[in-house]
Amino acid sequence: RCLLPGWESLSESPKMPKLLDRGNSRAYYFGRRTAEKRLFIEQKVSLINYSVPNPGGRLEKADRLHLKNVTFRQGDVGALPFTDGAFDIVLSLNGFHAFPDKEAAYREVFRVLRPGGIFCGCFYVKGEQRRTDWFVRHVYEGMGFFTPPYETAFRLKKRLEKRYATVTLGTVKGMAWFAAGKQNKENREEP
Repeated sequence: RCLLPGWESLSESPKMPKLLDRGNSRAYYFGRRTAEKRLFIEQKVSLINYSVPNPGGRLEKADRLHLKNVTFRQGDVGALPFTDGAFDIVLSLNGFHAFPDKEAAYREVFRVLRPGGIFCGCFYVKGEQRRTDWFVRHVYEGMGFFTPPYETAFRLKKRLEKRYATVTLGTVKGMAWFAAGKQNKENREEP
């Protein structure tokens, strides 16, 4: 199963090739047409959105594509309505810079991810691009799209390394992308 918190922004993302392929657990970056269909067809997907239950007509689109393995829910990523270890993959694209309680969101993502699962995604990080930092502070915060405090790439890497067994992280201008693997052993204590 795959969890996509903050999914309302995904349909505006550019199409990209396969992101992960780990045996029976597959996840693809949401894009338009083909990539979107492949993500849904290959596994059970749960999408959770904080503000709007059906932005952009996603329910109707899933119905038109005959996607029966997709569930849409409204909820808070800081209090996810799923059992511990319920997901193979948690994919958050452009979400964490908007979540109001980032600490709770990090805890919940770790909790619902099964041992050996992958947490991956991308979001804004401050200090990488002055123009982006200015725009975030002066435009996006005022519009309610972004919520401080923000991570730096360095702090994000350290945060993920405290919790996950493997971490790959990079930046492109003001955005960080990452993939973090949860340790396989059930007895690992959460930091």
